[in-house]
Amino acid sequence: MSTALERHAPNELDCKSFRTAEADGAAPALGGEDNLRAVIGHTPFLLTRCSAELRYLFVSDAYARMLGLRPEQIIGRPIPEIIGEKAFKTILPNVRSALQGKYVEYESEIHFKSVGARLIRAIYTPERDNQGCVKGWVASITDITHQKVADPAVWPCRFSPTDGSHKDPAEDDGALQLPGCVETAVSNPRVEISPPEVVRRRSITSHGMTAEVVQSASPIRVEYRFCEPVHLLVIYEDGARRDGETFVEGLPRTTLRRFARKLTFVPAGHRYHEWHESRAPSRLMYFYFDPAQLRFHSETDIAVVSFAPKLYFEDERLWNTTLKLAELVEHPTLRNTLYFEALGAVMVYELLRLHCGEPSSQSPVRGGLAAWQQRIATAYIEEHFSERIELATLAHLVRQSPFHFCRMFKQSFGMPPHQYQTKHRIEHAKLLLAKPAMSMTEIGLTIGFGCSSSFATAFRKLTGFTPTEYQRSLG
Repeated sequence: MSTALERHAPNELDCKSFRTAEADGAAPALGGEDNLRAVIGHTPFLLTRCSAELRYLFVSDAYARMLGLRPEQIIGRPIPEIIGEKAFKTILPNVRSALQGKYVEYESEIHFKSVGARLIRAIYTPERDNQGCVKGWVASITDITHQKVADPAVWPCRFSPTDGSHKDPAEDDGALQLPGCVETAVSNPRVEISPPEVVRRRSITSHGMTAEVVQSASPIRVEYRFCEPVHLLVIYEDGARRDGETFVEGLPRTTLRRFARKLTFVPAGHRYHEWHESRAPSRLMYFYFDPAQLRFHSETDIAVVSFAPKLYFEDERLWNTTLKLAELVEHPTLRNTLYFEALGAVMVYELLRLHCGEPSSQSPVRGGLAAWQQRIATAYIEEHFSERIELATLAHLVRQSPFHFCRMFKQSFGMPPHQYQTKHRIEHAKLLLAKPAMSMTEIGLTIGFGCSSSFATAFRKLTGFTPTEYQRSLG
């Protein structure tokens, strides 16, 4: 394995952390792949499973068809032999990141030796053995050539950070910059999510900071892992789990079931791991920042501050800033580098304020629903979000009059119950819009709107986009 990888990237990978096929005592196994292929053979995604020795262990029928081959002609063969040296050179930085245990997501033009240039969007998820060592990766790939061919201007281009001149994708380090958008580095440290296909991720990056929105509507177990030399702030905009656990190195584990509007801070180098079995669609945001790359005017040097971990805390000033960041990530037409960097700087300063023990200038919110009342009311709304919910029903559940319940609910969540329900419907609609199998009318009816026009009006009011515009922005 080391020979294969070092031939393409000498001295850039610590090969000792990878187990060879000989050490496992077996060649790539093919016996179980027929059963797996029978299950996923009809998926439109191009799926592969590769070893640290750079060989294919499994490929879906769709991936084989794209290359004009049969799966049995690919499995067990070296990757460069199948896709060609030029294509392999293009994907190598991302392969390297995956074998270093990093979650990788990228979009690039790949020149396959058998079918020529294709524009693909890929997600690489590291695969580990029982000892936690990376033994390969699983790739979920989508061929989006047909989506982009009508508009060559949106094909990925590489730019020099100084003069903007065009470069061949295989010649740089994997940094991708789209015209008019914030620069996005495909190999930046990111939270590893497993399984990756059950979440939708969107992010923007600039000068040592990344903001990423993650949405999930899956009731199955989803795991999140992170341990990198950058700080991580986790913002739980929505969240309720039937079961699960959250761990940040240096703090006790917690099994808190409801964590909406809470935050978690993971200092650089600390391990973060949590898993959820969600009760309803969830939405969270990650804010990553590298202190070594930040240069702010401050009496305190950010790079030398030893931040302490914080788990499931609340801070109104931080929360308000994160909502603006989330809006920036979700609305591509609003992306602006200076605005993103300004919001990011405010986030870092607020975290520094908390670290130094400076009190917030904002008064704490008084009144509102008790914790058990919040839990019951929001759980009912989330479980019946597509139905007509009477205010009297919610008030009865928490033993309040409708008038007092509505006032206290707004104090607790910053919006009345009907707006909370509408917001939850729209978040669910965003997940459905990412899968264009349903029409706009079907999506509107599914989430509880009586007609497509009322759905479109509510969606535009909350997001600034019509449903169709939002779906197009997903690429």
